[in-house]
Amino acid sequence: MTDFRGTYTIMVTPFDSEGAVDVPTLERYVDWQIESGIHGLIPLGSTGEFLSMDDDEIELVARTVVERSAGRVPVIIGTTAEDTRVAVRKSRLAESLGADGVMVLPPFYCTPTDDEIERHYRTISDAIGIPIMVYNNPAVTNVDLKPPLLARLSEIDNCRYVKESTMEVTRVRDIARLTDGRMAVFGGVMGFESYVEGAVGWAAVPSNGAPAEMARLYDLVQAGELAQARAHLEALGHEVETVPGDLSRFDRIPDYVDRVEKRFGTIDILVNNAGATWGAPAEDYPDAAWRKVMDLNVNAPFFLSREVGRRFMIPRRAGKIIVLASTAGLKGTGPGMTTVGYNTSKAAAIHLARTLASEWGPYNINVNAICPGWFPSRLADGLIGSLGEQMVARIPLRRIGGEADLKGAVVFLASEASRHVTGQALVVDGGASII
Repeated sequence: MTDFRGTYTIMVTPFDSEGAVDVPTLERYVDWQIESGIHGLIPLGSTGEFLSMDDDEIELVARTVVERSAGRVPVIIGTTAEDTRVAVRKSRLAESLGADGVMVLPPFYCTPTDDEIERHYRTISDAIGIPIMVYNNPAVTNVDLKPPLLARLSEIDNCRYVKESTMEVTRVRDIARLTDGRMAVFGGVMGFESYVEGAVGWAAVPSNGAPAEMARLYDLVQAGELAQARAHLEALGHEVETVPGDLSRFDRIPDYVDRVEKRFGTIDILVNNAGATWGAPAEDYPDAAWRKVMDLNVNAPFFLSREVGRRFMIPRRAGKIIVLASTAGLKGTGPGMTTVGYNTSKAAAIHLARTLASEWGPYNINVNAICPGWFPSRLADGLIGSLGEQMVARIPLRRIGGEADLKGAVVFLASEASRHVTGQALVVDGGASII
């Protein structure tokens, strides 16, 4: 059996102006995805609009993707159905067409019991000989396959994978532990965070438009970027403790701080650098996306600063806190930009730094924000690649920022050189915000 690993695109389905499946476009799309480096393809998921397609259209899409892929990457066909018998029929069809696996939601709408869910997947497994990716998406099914239930499902022969599409990224570890490694996890909503927690893959919607970038995310994780950074710092003689975690789980923040305290005894400098973005018009902005952006960009820096402040800095009457904001927090969005959540959150981050500086100044705690402009990053590389020349033309220093530019700003605000600087937003953008 094929071992599924990496970023797999949850494919859109192209239709022509008459509403029929656009096979030539679908074939070109498959080629482009594979040539861009994507690790696998998953047609006929929710993004592929399987619920709006008849049986002939479903077979046409499945056949086209499998045949066009021609074994170059694994293909997992979505075979979800509310009726177990229909799910079995669709899964058998997928196997007969040459699919490497199937992805199946639990029965939706009817709110089945755990026993009924187990029977559903066991019946499908007994009917086919290829892996099943169990798909947990409670937002659309009204059924939440929590880790203990997934542990039961992992005992079924072909239930070897799960696509975990909740905002609780720490479930990745829970699933791995409770299933004793029998069920490998693909992230659904939170790709990078799931990788950090130990997921083997990401069933990704963003890779529909950016397959190379989303595939590279997996490659970077596999390359051990975090481990490389730790090794590099240790080679320079520094003691390092890495604490991977989900800062949107605010209840876990004291545990993360505990680990640092256990190793180093205190925290003198806190740099709030975690962040997220999401692009969508304001009128269509998803609730979950808004919460994700606000949780990582505003709430997490506050709760982490509060924990570190009251445990270490206030009692010692000394400390430095740096909040990574953005020039996006200084203004609205430009033409074609739909990042209302990001801009709003970064404005809030600036004012968080100012307010903490006002309250904690008497404790000799300096709190400042850094507002970077355009810098190479996972969030910005795509735009820089396509619009780099236009960006540079609007920057007085005529260049995109580099890592040394940010390092210098952080070192300044973390050192005694900034002992009389607090509540400020240091803009590091080559002068772009002044014109």
